[in-house]
Amino acid sequence: MSQPRLKSLLALAIALILLLWLPLPSHASSVKAPVVLDGHVLFSVGESGNFTAQERAAAVNRTLAAEARSTTSPEIRVVQEEGLTILRSGDRYLLTVTENDLQNAAWPSGQGRIWRKQLQHAIERAQRERTATYQRQMIGLMVAMFLGSLLLLVIVRQSTTRLSRHLMQAIDDPSSPLSPWAEPASLFVRILRWVSEVGLAIGLLCLISEQLPQTRTWRYRFFQLWSDPLVPVNEGVSKSIADLVMLVLISLGLWFSVSILSRWFKMSISRRMGRESSTYEVIATLVQYSLVLLGLLIVLPLWGINLSSLAILGSFLGVGLGFGVQNIINNFVSGLIIAIERPIKVGDFVTVGNFQGTVTQIGSRSTQIRTQAQVTIIVPNSRFLDSEVINRSHDDTISRLHIPVGVAYNSPIALVRKALLESATQHREVLLRPEPQVWFMEFGDNSLNFELLVWTVEPKEQRRIKSDLNYRIEANLRKYNIEVPFPQRDLNVRSPQLQTLVNTILQQQGVEIAPEPPLETSDGEALAFLDVAPELSSIEQFSSRDIEQLVAAMRGPEGIDISDRRYRFNMYPRCFIGSEAVTWLMQYHDCCRESAVAIGQMLGDRGIVHHISDDHPFKDAYLFYRFYADE
Repeated sequence: MSQPRLKSLLALAIALILLLWLPLPSHASSVKAPVVLDGHVLFSVGESGNFTAQERAAAVNRTLAAEARSTTSPEIRVVQEEGLTILRSGDRYLLTVTENDLQNAAWPSGQGRIWRKQLQHAIERAQRERTATYQRQMIGLMVAMFLGSLLLLVIVRQSTTRLSRHLMQAIDDPSSPLSPWAEPASLFVRILRWVSEVGLAIGLLCLISEQLPQTRTWRYRFFQLWSDPLVPVNEGVSKSIADLVMLVLISLGLWFSVSILSRWFKMSISRRMGRESSTYEVIATLVQYSLVLLGLLIVLPLWGINLSSLAILGSFLGVGLGFGVQNIINNFVSGLIIAIERPIKVGDFVTVGNFQGTVTQIGSRSTQIRTQAQVTIIVPNSRFLDSEVINRSHDDTISRLHIPVGVAYNSPIALVRKALLESATQHREVLLRPEPQVWFMEFGDNSLNFELLVWTVEPKEQRRIKSDLNYRIEANLRKYNIEVPFPQRDLNVRSPQLQTLVNTILQQQGVEIAPEPPLETSDGEALAFLDVAPELSSIEQFSSRDIEQLVAAMRGPEGIDISDRRYRFNMYPRCFIGSEAVTWLMQYHDCCRESAVAIGQMLGDRGIVHHISDDHPFKDAYLFYRFYADE
């Protein structure tokens, strides 16, 4: 027989066993009550007239308990009075045998004679077991039995541990037919081992407690507490604690059997369709939940629960759970949409937000992504539908890789292009079709910026390929003596004293110094300069009074905005923005932007304003400046 056939028969057998174990509502238990003495059930009585079965049994039990404590020998008699069969113990009334009490006889008189023998024997035994000699003997025997039980439990535990270990080794063997079911088989073995050990311990305790009437009574009351109806589940129907425990066990068994059935369904369908099993993960989970719900709808009415009484409660719970688990439902529905539309599949290289990696499993509520650092990230399924997802493996795995390269300004461009293309074509994982390309991107501040564009097949290997290409590019640039620049800054120092010192040193070394240009120019040169920049030439003619008026206007009510400003985590008090000051100066002086910047620089040169950290001259930019008067 094939393995899938065995698995299906196993699931069907579990379901049938659960249905056979299901406790159906019984009316017999509600019309009969037991007569008990010292934990032994003698017989059961039914209702009679206005007395219920429980009331009749309680009265008989009290009388029997009194007779058991008595030191006189019991005398149980069957008396016929007015056509009724009555049982008496001496002069004490026990019960009247009615038609509802018949069990082993056709007439009440015959049933009374049978019960008389049982009661006579039970009372004699109860009086004998209450003697001091019997009590001492049984206590010693119980102690010996308890010690022997402990030794037996230790031996059984070691044996079951060794047996379960050998059994799991046989199941984990790849050649075993149960190898695909190693995980549920391991759980089943552990449960079976626990049930056997607990069942043995309970059986030994019951055997030990059988020796004394007191312990038998305690044992009977304990089990009676579990079996007495306590929880009303329907009109006129109550369930005991044992019934509730049985319902829980049946529900767990139903869930376990449905899980096995859904797993078998997913494995068999995915094997026949030839697609990855994760595609059917959501469908299998949906089938599992549906079968569990269907099973509960069948089990609960058989157990005695009226589902119509739970409709209103279920509606309120449905509304509350709808608001509480809406994110879970959203992820579940998103997983169903992913399984149907398949925007991503197992093995795809995706980017979700800040996460990038390979999809390893698509579940009913979440998807697992393994990054290149071998870290598993669990992403809710709704993220794949609510936000942008980059799937580099969708339809076509070929993708382009960008590698920026900067070279010095004196580098020959043709040689740079040749070096970059050689680096790309020499790499075995770079595709030759489409061809690698070199783009001249821009003239940078310190370098000529190029970009090498190559095509690769494996998106998840791009970081490694980029590293390999960078190594090759650096080697080829050295090969062709192409310089990779570093950032540079020119520093201009304006100091007449320093220039005089430099000229003196140069003269001492015999170096000829070029004469400085004349300070005066001809009238034509002056007029030409004024024609080009009339505003800039008038800045040098600002008097001290003009500068004082300008500063007062800038700091006045109609001046620039001077306030405390925050940048990142720092607070800068009493400062203004350079671009706002330039705009204000253009309006105040009716000048161009270059002249306004020159006026601001003049204020800086004269020690009136400065940059807050003295890092920049006056610029038309978002930079903070401050008046020295506001320090």
